[in-house]
Amino acid sequence: MLFDWNWFMSVEFQGRWLVSKGQAFLEARDDEYVVSGVMCLGDGCTQDSDVYARFVGKISEDSKVVMKISSDKEDVPSFEVFGTMHSLESSNGIAHTFVLTDGTTVIGFAHHQK
Repeated sequence: MLFDWNWFMSVEFQGRWLVSKGQAFLEARDDEYVVSGVMCLGDGCTQDSDVYARFVGKISEDSKVVMKISSDKEDVPSFEVFGTMHSLESSNGIAHTFVLTDGTTVIGFAHHQK
């Protein structure tokens, strides 16, 4: 399990933005446009790191993303976020980003591959 994606999550709470960030392991199944994985807090995440959240989603052919985020904690409800996947190829490699929201929570994923 390679945590080679970075993520942030910002949640609106009483008019203020609470922000957390870390690394993610993301697995994609090209044949079905399905993505899934886990998120951990902070840098240097490994297979033994505590899981902050899990996600599973689908990317449409026009790059629209629907993703369900869930926690292992029983008192934290799952929620869905929506957005678009962006990819940019340059001489430095390929960058992929997702920016997803449900209106009060914003989640971003980013990955750069050389």
